[in-house]
Amino acid sequence: MAKENWLVILLIVGVAAYALNIGGIQQLIGGGTGATVPPSGGGVTPPAGNGACPDTLVTSFQADTINPLNASTTEYLAQVKRLIPSGNFAEFVAYTTAATSTRTGAASLMCDKSYTLYSLATIDAVNSVAPVELGKATGASMGKVVIAPKFALLKAKGYDNANRASIWNSEDQTAAGTTDALAAHFDGTTNNTATAVGVGGYIDWNIDVQSVSTVAQFGNSDLGLYIAVDADKSSYDTPTMWIGGAALQNVKGTGEVSANDEAVLSSYEYIFKVPAGVKLATSPTAVRLYVAAKSGQDPSADVVLRFVAKGYYVGGDGISIKNDVFNEATNSEIATATAQTVTIDLS
Repeated sequence: MAKENWLVILLIVGVAAYALNIGGIQQLIGGGTGATVPPSGGGVTPPAGNGACPDTLVTSFQADTINPLNASTTEYLAQVKRLIPSGNFAEFVAYTTAATSTRTGAASLMCDKSYTLYSLATIDAVNSVAPVELGKATGASMGKVVIAPKFALLKAKGYDNANRASIWNSEDQTAAGTTDALAAHFDGTTNNTATAVGVGGYIDWNIDVQSVSTVAQFGNSDLGLYIAVDADKSSYDTPTMWIGGAALQNVKGTGEVSANDEAVLSSYEYIFKVPAGVKLATSPTAVRLYVAAKSGQDPSADVVLRFVAKGYYVGGDGISIKNDVFNEATNSEIATATAQTVTIDLS
């Protein structure tokens, strides 16, 4: 009977050993971990944590840029974009949206990589918007619709609050209060006559600004929109400006704009920031300006306002993306080729 018992024990051990090796998978028994060694094979292993990647590991990407200011139709805009994988600007993928509902050819993204989409300013055509986090590229294809306002230049008219009369402009003298495309020269309440400030005097004007197009705006205040003011400090006290009753802040020297931007605007003593959310678009925006003569001075120096906007662009190295008023490499204005100025003729 002892011999038969040993045969039964050996049979049980053999069956157990076969079960542990079934299917060619070696079960490692040690510490209760249950770890396994996968079978060998020539297939491509999907990236960890993402089973949605195709065998090519490439995700095709397409996008549209749509103008939100056009309520009558869906208006597609051509805009240059860059897709940046995981913050590595050197590995950018360039893409340009089409000005039609038919999308342009797809860009190839690395599946399972996280991308940030930058919409660059198109001079005199499209405003920049904040970067969009796309998350991880997944699947065979993906798309994105970016809402970015069409760009437009400005026009303006003036009103003298102290004298309660409209302002004439020297380019178009048909009537006081006529809107004039920027750059513009405003005289005073008398045709072709500069405004006299005088000792102890001041100007208190409204400059009503609006876009020349009904479906476009100048700049994007969410990224940075400013009014630079040239008011000679030896002749005038610090100006005060308001929009909608809110006083604007002078941000020159605060780091709000780059040192290069301030250098290009060096002839302007002040740079006032337009609050986020304000749109220089179809509806007029009243910019109120108060400038007093410095004590004992009878000033005659003109006061100049310049409207400027930040925009995203590719830096001089061809890789980095910056958000400035002027291109650091060329000092050219990012948003427009036409300086948007209002000169107030004073005497």
